[in-house]
Amino acid sequence: MVTLEALYLAFQASNGVSTDTRNIPPDSMFFALKGPKFDGNDYVHEALKIGAKFAVSDNPNIVPHPNILVVDDVLQSLQALAGLHRAHYRAPVLGITGTNGKTTSKELISVVLAKKYVIHCTKGNLNNHIGVPLTILNAPNDADFWIIEMGANHAGEIKDLCEIAQPNEGYITNVGKAHLEGFGDEKTVLSTKLALYQNVIKNNGILYYNTENIALLPFITGYHKIKSFNTENIPFITKISSENLTIRIDINYQGKSFRVNSHLFGQFNATNIIAAIFIGLTHEISIEHCIEAIEGYIPTNMRSQILPFLTDKKIILDAYNANPSSMKNALESFANEHNTTKAVVLGEMLELGHQDQREHENLIEQLINLGFDEIILIGKIYETSQALPLSSRVFPNIEKFNEAGGLESLKSKLILIKGSRGNGLERLISNLQK
Repeated sequence: MVTLEALYLAFQASNGVSTDTRNIPPDSMFFALKGPKFDGNDYVHEALKIGAKFAVSDNPNIVPHPNILVVDDVLQSLQALAGLHRAHYRAPVLGITGTNGKTTSKELISVVLAKKYVIHCTKGNLNNHIGVPLTILNAPNDADFWIIEMGANHAGEIKDLCEIAQPNEGYITNVGKAHLEGFGDEKTVLSTKLALYQNVIKNNGILYYNTENIALLPFITGYHKIKSFNTENIPFITKISSENLTIRIDINYQGKSFRVNSHLFGQFNATNIIAAIFIGLTHEISIEHCIEAIEGYIPTNMRSQILPFLTDKKIILDAYNANPSSMKNALESFANEHNTTKAVVLGEMLELGHQDQREHENLIEQLINLGFDEIILIGKIYETSQALPLSSRVFPNIEKFNEAGGLESLKSKLILIKGSRGNGLERLISNLQK
């Protein structure tokens, strides 16, 4: 079996790492990971033929090749290699986690810090036990600041990711209800997310703390490297409003007035924007450059997107994920939009375990109180509800909704589309976009 040191020498002679033969950069190192329906070991020789310089396999019976490196476990080797590579990196590593907003925060912080640094950050949603090592191992040599997003759906996962990434700066966006099927309860969610701060403290690093997340305070009180902020008056005074669906923030900072005109929907995104500006200021980026970066960011990842259409509709697509916390925030922001008729198209909130039915009933109660003009509920869980809003229609799946007219049936309305990723609600707009 190949040692970790020998694996690292091969990695240093390679052009990054890959795990999919459909996308192998020339001279990269291919890791033959296993999944429920595939075994990467079956593609090792193909990977070498189409451009990989080395391939890592845990099949002891694989046909030998001088560039096939056999290990005990490919996934563990990938993670260990990432940890070793991280140990050789001396510049800042910012870890980000949280129930909601971590991807948007990562994107905003990245564009702000890019005003001063060469940034390497998590691509897309590669924030798990595979994505974090891939992010680390694919960092370009000239990057002088890493931003690593960390996600979890089971207890202890953030601690495991921190053991690999060893962040020396950390930001927890918030702690709420999500992935309860894996976590069990909110207390476990909190303890799992806190592992990021605990690891940063162990590394004598910097904690970015939003003082509105009071549940985190008892666990960090007394630590000497906390940079605190909130959305009202630390370190600047703000006024948050909405302009043409997007968030606008007026800031008073060091005796001067500034305005941020973002491209993001939802008052809940104000915290993400302010956090990015605050972290930028902490790294001595001028507020003017911070604002310029925020205003230049246009979401393209199904998070708080405002989409242009040929029809008379405007659609807010926030369908990358959904949980009780993010659903509540999105619906309240949407309800606050004035002078328009509004429709919501909501899919199911997945991975809630034994709290599934109760959380969906809470959602329906919220919908009744907010009083939208039209409500579309997509998912079998809604069919069992005994107290649906009068303005609602329920469909078991997207296909049945489309058969009944789909989004075209929501004439001249502002539409919010939100649901968990497994619903695939973005399919509703494919025939309406320009």
